[in-house]
Order: sequence, then structure tokens, then C-alpha cells
Amino acid sequence: MITPDETARRAKSASDDALAAIDAARARLTTCRHSLDGNGVTANPWGTREAVIAARRELDHALTVLETGADWTAYKELGK
Repeated sequence: MITPDETARRAKSASDDALAAIDAARARLTTCRHSLDGNGVTANPWGTREAVIAARRELDHALTVLETGADWTAYKELGK
């Protein structure tokens, strides 16, 4: 049986991992924003599109973890 302390430790670990994923997604989106020129056109639109899709996937995973308290590592493995 899982103790309340273990449950709390797992929840904190999952939330820490989710917040790290949110930070990574934010960094990825910031990089995309910096790759755009003044007209909103990038030299590599497919690379920017893929980066935005990857960032969105990271955010979706992170939000699911925060909402459900799921184990982040297991969730990431399922998402592959």
C-alpha cells in the first residue's frame, strides 16, 4: 500500500517534471519567435511549424500530468 508520504512525493515529482516540460516548451516557442523576421515570415517555415507542434505536445503532456497526477515518465513513454 502506498503511504500518504509516498503519494505526496510522487505528486511533487510529477509536478516538477511537468513544470520542467512547460519551461522547455516555452523555450522552444521563444526560439521560434526569434526565428521570425519582421514580416512574420521565417526562412524555414517547416522547421518552425514542427517546433510549435512539438512544444504543443510537451504542453499537452505537462497539463495532463498536472491534472491527473500521473507518473510523468510513464506518460511520456505512452505518448511515443
